[in-house]
Amino acid sequence: MAVDEFDVGEEVELRADFTDAEDQPASPSDVGVSYRRPDGTGDTVELAEEETGIWTGLVTVDQAGRWWWRLEFSGERTVVAQSSFFVRVRRVPEPEGS
Repeated sequence: MAVDEFDVGEEVELRADFTDAEDQPASPSDVGVSYRRPDGTGDTVELAEEETGIWTGLVTVDQAGRWWWRLEFSGERTVVAQSSFFVRVRRVPEPEGS
């Protein structure tokens, strides 16, 4: 992810780009993403293949703090990756009419 800070209430796109040993787009046979909120509760996100090798899913962040996500996929090999992003409470309200 290019941006790793979001505001409570935003939809965050989780994206995974898959390539094979020759660095060509590849479609794994099984893709799963789970996440953990700052309070320790969690859930899964369903990903959709947008095009060969690019999978995306959305999660609406509803708590401020550090969110963790974990990606697992299998195909030619099984891979697990994880990272986090930060969610903050918006301090300045959106302009009216936007």
